[in-house]
Amino acid sequence: MRKAQSNLDAYLKESEQIDRIEDVEEENSSLREELEQTKGKLQELHAKVREAETKVEIEETEPQRFVNDSDARCMKHKGGHFDASYNTQVVAEKDLHVIMAYSVTNDANDVQQLAPVSKKTLEIAKKNNIKIAKQLGDSGYCNAKQIQELEKLGLDCVVGVPKVFQKEQDIENGVTFEYDKENNVVRCCQGKCLEYFTTKQRRGINYKIFKATNKDCTCCPLRDKCTKSKYGRSVMVSEDHEWKENYRIRMEQPENKRLLRERFGIIENVFGTIKCWAGKCPLLLTTMEKVCSEIALYMNTYNLVRLANLCGYGRKLPNTI
Repeated sequence: MRKAQSNLDAYLKESEQIDRIEDVEEENSSLREELEQTKGKLQELHAKVREAETKVEIEETEPQRFVNDSDARCMKHKGGHFDASYNTQVVAEKDLHVIMAYSVTNDANDVQQLAPVSKKTLEIAKKNNIKIAKQLGDSGYCNAKQIQELEKLGLDCVVGVPKVFQKEQDIENGVTFEYDKENNVVRCCQGKCLEYFTTKQRRGINYKIFKATNKDCTCCPLRDKCTKSKYGRSVMVSEDHEWKENYRIRMEQPENKRLLRERFGIIENVFGTIKCWAGKCPLLLTTMEKVCSEIALYMNTYNLVRLANLCGYGRKLPNTI
């Protein structure tokens, strides 16, 4: 009887151990499944991270895009805020204020838009036997290559030249620089040479960067007025600086100054009218194709209303019941 009881206890103990082993194995199996699932999720997350990193690398070289409108770009608006936007260029006739041509782009500035919209205007003028004497534009359109290209086509361009703040400040402080094209150096008013450092591109224009040595700037009596950099003064020279300086002198002539002042009253009247019609949300559609269609409606409507104002609306229809 005792032996039977002893065998029963041993059997129960062994069964209990087997149950524990089975529970552990079952638990390990579930843990393995959870581990595999977690591993799969981590791999998915890792793939998403790599995809995001790739997108970031692309966005560093490309303008910012928007999820709801892949063609729109982030642009600065009046007041300093940024929003998804399109850029519209308009060419209007001087006396009648009628829109002759327009274009829609997603470029954040106008520096590359003078030639395309001007050529479009020339084509329209040629078809309608209209002679265009001058093309006016603000300083945002100042692009030496495009202005020279248009003037070769016989179009006289009167475009504002952007002011260089640093240059004006230097003149006030008695600091001047002269570019020596033959030796490819810049000389300051103290007789020191700024050596060529590198070339950078800004708004589609190449600029040569010249830097002075810290030693030359440290002992310069005009250092405090010239630069605050601890590495010494640097100067940028555009690849078309000679032509731009000559063009700047040309634009300083009284006649061209008058034309640029008149331009503001011509084109801003067009934009102001259309913006007044459009209200707070000027564009109701998205993507370039649809936005171009919407802006075309604004432009054509403006011309029809302008034509009616110039020629009259005709006789009034009789009252009908």
